Amino acid sequence: MANLVPPLDDSRSYIYCPACAKMGNGQVEMKRDTYQFKCPMFHSYSYAEIQRMIASGQVVEMVPTQIIENPLDSAIPCKIFLQPETWKAAQTKWAGRFHITVENLFALAVSDSVIYIEGEDVKELRLRGVKTGRDVLAALKAMQELERERDELQKQLSQLMPLLKPILAAANGVESVERTAP
Repeated sequence: MANLVPPLDDSRSYIYCPACAKMGNGQVEMKRDTYQFKCPMFHSYSYAEIQRMIASGQVVEMVPTQIIENPLDSAIPCKIFLQPETWKAAQTKWAGRFHITVENLFALAVSDSVIYIEGEDVKELRLRGVKTGRDVLAALKAMQELERERDELQKQLSQLMPLLKPILAAANGVESVERTAP
């Protein structure tokens, strides 16, 4: 079964009152009455006013959606051991999608689609500006392009070498005469 979002309540606006937020009470939710939004402190806004506020850059905070997370029907429960601070941080960071995130992390860890880079290698990559897999691929592609260009230039040089040998020989002869002159 997939994650569930509770049914929306037509009387709720799912928006916190901007006027109350300015006065320091940012958690007052407005109720909806067709195209009017009203808070319990008697502030009232039309839908158009809310849209203008958003367009002008004013913060109009929405009430966070509560997601009821359900693991997939095929998932099995298992017991793992974690440090309490790790458990708490994971629950906070992945709230509403904890089970699917952990499942995906485990799936990636056992697949062949992940390359692990750790320790000093990570530090060196970051110092060189590499932060993502895309950066690694871009660097490899650039290296391959440089190798291709080098090979092309070496090919051109080998083709020009029969013409350059007499010139280089003459130049070497002149250099050796100049060096031996007093």
